[in-house]
Amino acid sequence: MLKSGLKYAAIAKSGAEAELSDAEAAQVIRKQAKQRQDSIEALKKAAVQNWRKGERGTLDLKRIFAAANERR
Repeated sequence: MLKSGLKYAAIAKSGAEAELSDAEAAQVIRKQAKQRQDSIEALKKAAVQNWRKGERGTLDLKRIFAAANERR
């Protein structure tokens, strides 16, 4: 992904044969690193939400089971 990001930036700069300066390449790398970090954070949040949903489902089942046993 990094290689394609660098190539894309070079093409956007001046066409297919363009090369990026070290500073421009570093900027592309920083941008892609930030994108990955943002993705990691979003995945962490999604995993927590999925875990919470699972825990709620388990709690609901335990409550149903407990209520059914109390009626016996």
